[in-house]
Amino acid sequence: MSNFRRRLMMSIKKEEKYTQLEYIEDTGTQHINTEVKTKQSLKIECIFSGNQVSTLLFGARKTASLDGLAWGFNNTDYAFSGFGGSTKKNNTTVNTIDGKKHTVVLSNEVYTIDDVNQSLPNRGTFSNFYDIYLFTWNNANVADTRKFKGKVYNFKIYDNNVLIRDMIPVLDKNGIACMYDKVNKEFYYNQGAGEFIAGPLENYFDYEEFYSNYVTVPPSNVGRYAIKLEPNTSYIVSTNLEANGISKVFVVSGSNTKWSPSTGNNGVMPNKPRTITTDSEGNMCIGIYVAGSNIVNKSEFLNGTAWVKIEKVED
Repeated sequence: MSNFRRRLMMSIKKEEKYTQLEYIEDTGTQHINTEVKTKQSLKIECIFSGNQVSTLLFGARKTASLDGLAWGFNNTDYAFSGFGGSTKKNNTTVNTIDGKKHTVVLSNEVYTIDDVNQSLPNRGTFSNFYDIYLFTWNNANVADTRKFKGKVYNFKIYDNNVLIRDMIPVLDKNGIACMYDKVNKEFYYNQGAGEFIAGPLENYFDYEEFYSNYVTVPPSNVGRYAIKLEPNTSYIVSTNLEANGISKVFVVSGSNTKWSPSTGNNGVMPNKPRTITTDSEGNMCIGIYVAGSNIVNKSEFLNGTAWVKIEKVED
């Protein structure tokens, strides 16, 4: 068992059923059966991020030309999709294979990506009905091998606009990464090979995004990166990191990365969280030591010894 999973399991109170994660990640061998069959009155909503072409996110169908309720990646300009009819390549106006977070909504009436309307000409009427799979397609009760490689943050299914699945990524009481449905209060586990990769705890800092995008302003050893949250909203930022009374983590409002890190002015330390209100566009800038004597290596986040948490201040 990894140190990361062990730490998460230790944080689960005995009376709790699960620990919510920001996402679970598929390596290309896992999938989940939602146990909801295709039908005309369904609407699917999925929040995801991925960057692999020719992989399939969710759906079920009888054949390529019959009874398809499906969505998957093809390239930056096309997606495999269909509702009730065939599953074909359809033009998209949003690039969804860029590794960034996106939302797809698919029904008989609506097809959007990130709230942008898309064209789905290949609609039809279902005559055969199959369980919808997540992280791949169900091809007449056989899991398609072109499984999704990436992260899923939330998966919802509506029937006649009534929410019947609200699946969130979690660790169960045994530390197994899976999806938990808040509607019927059931766990949905991997039906394929291997294990899902557990993302960070819900509301925890996305270290992968930071280390892929931070900038430094000489002569500072602090990397800075602006994250997007809700606009004009207050958040509590906390961490378990410090170095002999000096902050390793800093935070300010806005997207400007040229501010000066200061333990007193914008530093965050154990038992000394900082409340920050985002700007009108929802920006908050996080700084972390990436060089020098107070460096925080990415491996510290990967093995669970380091964390930064961002919690919305509730009214």
